[in-house]
Formats: sequence, structure tokens, C-alpha cells
Amino acid sequence: MINIEKCRNEFENYVNNYDLSNEKIYYKYYHTLRVSNNSRKIALSLNLNDEEVKLAELIGLFHDIGRFEQVKRYDNFNDSVTLDHAELGVSILFDENKIRDYIDDTKYDEIIKKAVYIHNKISIPSEYKEEILLHSKIIRDADKLDILDSSSNNIINSLSKEDNVSKEVYDCFINKKLVSWKDVKTELDKVLINLNFVYDLNYPYSYNVLKKEQYMDKIIDALNLKEEENIKVFNEIKTIINNELNKYGG
Repeated sequence: MINIEKCRNEFENYVNNYDLSNEKIYYKYYHTLRVSNNSRKIALSLNLNDEEVKLAELIGLFHDIGRFEQVKRYDNFNDSVTLDHAELGVSILFDENKIRDYIDDTKYDEIIKKAVYIHNKISIPSEYKEEILLHSKIIRDADKLDILDSSSNNIINSLSKEDNVSKEVYDCFINKKLVSWKDVKTELDKVLINLNFVYDLNYPYSYNVLKKEQYMDKIIDALNLKEEENIKVFNEIKTIINNELNKYGG
């Protein structure tokens, strides 16, 4: 059985090894707690049993565990110039055996390992077993919801340099494809890659949160765009997003 209170305490102990006065560490600590809570809510919406709900919460606690060491080593969240934080998290949990600080039973190890590893990748392998697929989808949705919430609250009202959206990124969005970070070239591309999450959510609960909270509209409105072409592009994108969300009830 998963003792989720014990797991939360162990996570607190782990984070206390890092400098919470560092704003990046501080942000990831609270991001993790919010994502774990999102995971619980998604699992409950799927009518999963108590143990599966706790497993979803636990994976939420684990999903960014590599971020703390990444910040300590590099003071940077950019995986492309440092390391893959999900792979580092898997290494910390399983190569360093930190997983046993949280849970003695090994029955969930494969699910945890693969869900943590895949949470930041562009897609989930189709060959994943059903339960691994379930928890991989839950953590990806939970993570994206908090990223969008944080973005909607924190995006600055003006861009330091109002570049255009790159053609590759724009084309992906318009064609309802997932955007790869390798195609991101401008500040507006970075905004669009988050809005692109609308094509990569898995559960009605997640879509209904986006509809209710209007995170994506808030992000676009907060850009305070000046260039006519950019205004046109993001108005088009807002329409596409809302059409996607309106496919879901609730």
C-alpha cells in the first residue's frame, strides 16, 4: 500500500537538501505539490480506486524530482543545454534507489519509472501497457494544467522584442500537430508551444479546467501584442483553441 502522507514527508525531506531561497527551487517545489494535487483530481474524475489515486499523486511528486539537482548544477531549466530532467529524475529514483525512501513495494516501479521518464517527451509510445499508459497520461495532463495556470498568471504584458511566430511552429499549430522544442526560435514560439497543449490533453477533466479557467485566453490577452500580423495570428489561434475546447462538455 502507498502511504501518501509518508511520501509527502519524504518529498519535503528531499527538497530541504536544496536552497529554497533560490526562486527556481522554490517554484519547482510548489509546482510539484500542485501537479500532485492535479493528478489526484484527474484520477478521481476517472473513478480510479484509492490505491490508483495515491499512485497518481505519488507520480506527481516524482515527475520533476530531477529539476532540483538540475538547478543546483546548472541554475537552468533548459534541458537542451543541460540534461533531460526526466531522465535525471529516473536515475535519482532508481539508480540511487531513492524510490525506497517512499515506498517499499516494488510492484509499481515500472509504472513510476516510465511515467516519470515520458512526462516531458513529445508523445507516449503506443506500446506502453495499459496501466503505464494511464498514469503517463494523468501526469502529462496534470503537469500541463499547472504550466498553463502559471503562464496565465505570470506572463509579462509586453515582450522585450516582438518577433513573429516561426513558420514551422505556426504550421504545426494550424495543422493540429505537436510542436517540438527544436523548432522554437522566438519568444512568441515559446508562448505558442504552451498553447499547443490543447492538442495533447487526454481527459475531459483537463479540457473542462481549461474551459472554466480560460488559461489560454488569458495568456494570449496578456501578451499585449502591437504588431498587426501577430494580433491576427493569435486571434486565429484563440479561435482554434476555443473551437477545440468546445468539443468537450462540462
